[in-house]
Amino acid sequence: MGNTDLLLFVPVIGFFIWTIRRIFGIRSKNSYLGWIFGSLWTIGWICAIMLVGSIFKNFRSYERVEQIIPVTQPSSKNILVKVSDPALRYSGHYSWIDADDKGWDINEDTLWISNIKVRVEKSEDSAYSVKTIRYSYGQNRKDAETKAGKIAFNTTYKDSVLDLGNGIAIDKDSKFRGQKVLVVINVPVGSKIRLINHFLTSCIR
Repeated sequence: MGNTDLLLFVPVIGFFIWTIRRIFGIRSKNSYLGWIFGSLWTIGWICAIMLVGSIFKNFRSYERVEQIIPVTQPSSKNILVKVSDPALRYSGHYSWIDADDKGWDINEDTLWISNIKVRVEKSEDSAYSVKTIRYSYGQNRKDAETKAGKIAFNTTYKDSVLDLGNGIAIDKDSKFRGQKVLVVINVPVGSKIRLINHFLTSCIR
């Protein structure tokens, strides 16, 4: 039973038992049940407060790390953006997990999640440019920057084709701290980009 379950269900069970006893006129000289439920309820509140405090501590700072992706200027003034890897789906590594299997996967070492956004902006000059911005929360600024820098996200550029990964990878030491990646594509006036994946269309912001 988790902390939240303990907090919610102990008083409910206690009230149910109290109601039944009153309906049937059951009397008891011993008050140990009241003390037990009262103690468990108090422990539940303490656990809930500690859980909230732990969450707040780990999400105290929010930082970003930027990386420039080298891009050669296409002669056709057109860049193709695609995702070659298949869409992320849960591989069933843990049989006890029963959830939507799209957009994520997990094993003992790594969490993969399709927490990616693509933003297209007007270039300030006549050249294409691409950069990735990795975001993460952490206990402090240094911790958040470290976690952001450890996000694994594959990008390649060759022959006017920008190939993006299907998700980000988070190692077990970093844990999930709201990590995400933003891909910023700067397009010069008069030039175009072409998206060929439904996944990319859903990532545009």
